Amino acid sequence: MAANPKKSSRYPYLLWSSLAVAFSLTATSFSRADIVRDGSLGTNSAPISGPDYAILPDHGKQAGTNLFHSFSTFNVGTGETATFTSPPEVTSIISRVTGGTPSSIDGAIRSYLSDGATYSSANLYLLNPSGVMFGPNASLDIGGSFHVSTADYLKLSDGSQFFANTSSTSVLTAADPAAFGFLGSNPSGISLDRTTLAVPPGQTLSFIGGDIAAVGDPAAFTYYAAQGGTINIVSVASPGEVALGAHDLGTGSFARLGSINLTEGVNLYVDGLDNTVDPAGNVFIRGGKILIGGGGIYASGNPGGTVDIAGESLTMDAALFYADTNGVTDHPGTAYRIDVLQDFLMINGSAVESSSYGSGRAGDIRIRAGGGTLLGNDEPGTGPFAEYGYYGDIASTSNAAGAGGDLYITTGDLLVQNGFFINTAAKDQGNAGNVTVRADTVRCLNQGNIGSNAISSGSGGIVDVAARDILLSGHDSAAVVNSTQYTGIGAQSDLDSNGGTIKVAATGSLQILDGAKIDTILFGNGAAANIEVSAKDLVISGFTMLDGQPVMSSIDARLFGNLAAGTGGSISVSTDTLRIGNGGSIRTAQFFDATGNSGNIVVNANSIDLASRGQIYADSFRGAGNSGDISINSGSLTITGSKYEPRPEPLDFDFTGLSTTTNSGTGGNITVNLTGDLRLAAAGGIKADTQGSGLGGTVSLTANRIVLNDGSIVNASSTGTGNAGNIDLTGRDSVLLNHAAITTEANADADGGNIAIASPFMVKLIDSKITSSVGGGPETTGGNISIDPRFVVLKESQVVANAFAGTGGNISIVADTFLADPASRVDASSQLGISGTVDIQAPVTSISGLVTPLSSDYVSASTLLRERCIARIREGSTYSSFVVGGRDGLSIEPGAILPTPMY
Repeated sequence: MAANPKKSSRYPYLLWSSLAVAFSLTATSFSRADIVRDGSLGTNSAPISGPDYAILPDHGKQAGTNLFHSFSTFNVGTGETATFTSPPEVTSIISRVTGGTPSSIDGAIRSYLSDGATYSSANLYLLNPSGVMFGPNASLDIGGSFHVSTADYLKLSDGSQFFANTSSTSVLTAADPAAFGFLGSNPSGISLDRTTLAVPPGQTLSFIGGDIAAVGDPAAFTYYAAQGGTINIVSVASPGEVALGAHDLGTGSFARLGSINLTEGVNLYVDGLDNTVDPAGNVFIRGGKILIGGGGIYASGNPGGTVDIAGESLTMDAALFYADTNGVTDHPGTAYRIDVLQDFLMINGSAVESSSYGSGRAGDIRIRAGGGTLLGNDEPGTGPFAEYGYYGDIASTSNAAGAGGDLYITTGDLLVQNGFFINTAAKDQGNAGNVTVRADTVRCLNQGNIGSNAISSGSGGIVDVAARDILLSGHDSAAVVNSTQYTGIGAQSDLDSNGGTIKVAATGSLQILDGAKIDTILFGNGAAANIEVSAKDLVISGFTMLDGQPVMSSIDARLFGNLAAGTGGSISVSTDTLRIGNGGSIRTAQFFDATGNSGNIVVNANSIDLASRGQIYADSFRGAGNSGDISINSGSLTITGSKYEPRPEPLDFDFTGLSTTTNSGTGGNITVNLTGDLRLAAAGGIKADTQGSGLGGTVSLTANRIVLNDGSIVNASSTGTGNAGNIDLTGRDSVLLNHAAITTEANADADGGNIAIASPFMVKLIDSKITSSVGGGPETTGGNISIDPRFVVLKESQVVANAFAGTGGNISIVADTFLADPASRVDASSQLGISGTVDIQAPVTSISGLVTPLSSDYVSASTLLRERCIARIREGSTYSSFVVGGRDGLSIEPGAILPTPMY
């Protein structure tokens, strides 16, 4: 067997495990044959004898171009033939079976002109309301179309009817057949047992009846063929008419439809005769519950054909559908239309594909399921193609200059799981199609994936997924089905190709868990896809192991490898609430010497909570390009680190927060604008780093209150030759640090960054520091520090701008009141170089050298106010004084008479 299960054989009929199907033949033996006329039509009264039954024109009645026959029984045994002959002007041979017994056919049905040597081009119709059964040796040797039905009558285009019941009045005219009519609620079925049937190219093969059951032969290729023509399969379960149309089947008059089971490798084949030159045909299937197991539908040509399936539900079990466009002609529209009222299932490696192998555009794939859509097996690593790492797909690929088709999926609940993928791709010059998903809920589990890829010069498509709730959840290491495929929604761009756009929208919740991703990746010179995410509630959390490495849950835009010289994708997130934790992240990044620039990150939210190694970051330190910027606009932002949590074994980081990192490129800026508070705790951080020659990014934070606690940090640093970035903090109410730090650092031959802190009320530090330091040579300069609130309070804290051999930075503090205890330090110095300056401008400065909280105890008002204009100095104390002055020069004591303001 060839290595590729999808392309090694066009008809991989040996690889399946179909569902159990209720299928049984009646006791009628295929070896017993008899064709008996009922005497209602024809002038020739001679019986028809076998085994080679000759059915002559005068055995029936001709009306213009129609030739009508009537039989009481019609059976063709194994090795037997039934040959219809007709004059050249006949275009339709219409036969009915009136005796009340099913027809069994295990021999050949033929159609010739009256000379007995030339194929007749007439279409052959066989009606038996009692049922029709085909055996493994049945065959067709005709020049026109073949229609078999268990209908009660055939309706002609002029409205006349040819009934299968002789007690009903039939009107025989020259009008073309137009519809099959059913009068009862339980029409008889049509069964096919390991049968192969084919009509000439461009003709039609129809099976129209009650329940239809066809079983293939796993040891041989079983097919029904109408190359470049049409195959109709219709199952009904109530009165109504099936209207025959060139491009559709009318079944709207039926209250209920019946079941269709095509199993064990039954294939429908309407490829073009030469599928690189000739157009493919069409397949129309209408039924209630429809099962296609182990076989396939093939509709490839120039252009590809259309497969149109509608019913109550559809299950594809190891079934492969291909409708490729192989030449220069664009597909006229939809290659696959699947429309079911309830559920659509694709399991055991089933595929629906419409691709382009020439300059013509591939057809679209449109799927609508009113209930749920399940794609992929329930158990990971199972299915007939599991050994090849293939678990099923819905896909359209551009393999040459022609564009790929678009994919549309509309359903109630969509579940994509265990290695199944929905994908459009551009592998050459042509562009990939778009992917559009509309659902109540979308779940991608255990390497279920939705995406669009471009790996040459064509562009990737737009991936647009919208639902009420979306869950993307990875897997544990025991459930890995494909070491190269992640769980989620994504796009990839290689060589000179450009990515499209990834749009993910949830009106409710969007959860990205256990190593799942919304991802775009660039390997080449083009532009990567951008990511746009919107949700009411967004959660990103957790990781999984894939191929021995931890894979974090993320919204992710990456440049990968030394050929990645293009533009990385940007990320835009809009949500009410955003929670990122347990290693989850939103990031733009570069890996393995990428030279392109990373994209930017923009988050708009009402509240953001980062915890337990949750991060939003943009980095380029493993590449040579610029890092992207981070812009946060929110009501509030809370960052709670993992200071008190043990680190999970596979993870190699403990940082929680916002960060940008660069190497030789320019570092990204971090901008946070909040209408509420910014709170950092438990070693949470906001950092902008440069590790090479690139300039570090700037950190700009604006909030109502900025509160840093318990080891948290805001930092801009350089460990290379690039200068560290600046830090700008604005607290509209206050800036409060408790055992926390705001720092800029430069450890090599780089300048330090500046720190600017502004607040209309207070900047307060407890056991904290605001520092700018440089450790380089004489040519380096420390960053400056400026603090400008109304009150500055330092308790056991530092405000320091220092240098080693370079020039120290300057410190400027402008406030109404500056209070610092003896354990605090304000210093601008250089160990070997020129020290900076300290400039404190405050009317009230360190009044007594101590900052002491006010007592919370009640005091006696009379004691407190006993004497006016006298400072209360307690013995041995160093407390500041509190002076009380009365009005109008009169003493005011508790219980005294108040002076009047009136004269």
